[in-house]
Amino acid sequence: MSPETREALQRCGFAVINEDAVEQESREAMERFGRLLTLPGLAEVQSLELREKESATPNTYSGNYGREEFPLHTDLAHWSLPPRYFVLRCIVGAENVPTRLVDGLDLIEAIGELKLSRTIVQPRRPIAGQLSLLHLLDTNAGGKVLRWDGLFILPITAEGRNAFEAIRHYLAQTTNIEITLSKPGDTLIVDNWRMLHGRAAASGATSRRLDRAYIDELKGA
Repeated sequence: MSPETREALQRCGFAVINEDAVEQESREAMERFGRLLTLPGLAEVQSLELREKESATPNTYSGNYGREEFPLHTDLAHWSLPPRYFVLRCIVGAENVPTRLVDGLDLIEAIGELKLSRTIVQPRRPIAGQLSLLHLLDTNAGGKVLRWDGLFILPITAEGRNAFEAIRHYLAQTTNIEITLSKPGDTLIVDNWRMLHGRAAASGATSRRLDRAYIDELKGA
């Protein structure tokens, strides 16, 4: 990873590399940034394609939203410790389907660190037979971990429900950063403990495909 990419990731919470290592396969290209994680139920490199609701797995965003807009969230927010980074790499681009980002540091400042850290949530469905209690903002994981997902985690107290409404209101008012991965090799690296991301509606696109991988630690960081 270049110093410029690392600096952008630390400063902004994300970094974009245009037409990166086009001649390489995704796994080879993405593992230059850090160790790729093998997570339960997920391939090391996952292929993300546009799907209709009816043809997608129900417990996924595609299974709930199809080609509609994907709301802002952090990946695997229902896990006890979500992966630190994820990488999106363009295989087949679509000019009109950007990835949307919101800086969680701004959200924390607007809502309040204390309010978020006191908000207890649980996964919508059991994981390995258990429903763990989680904090929206976890400060005991070697760094601040902001988790947000209006679909797969639920507040369990009135205070938590108020925090959820405050977050939804904030996200409805804020301006998104939009990143379009349109050419093969275009790559987006995101700090998943900090940034929220989503996807614009894709009703007009037909062949968009991104590869995704999760990373726990950056090389050379």
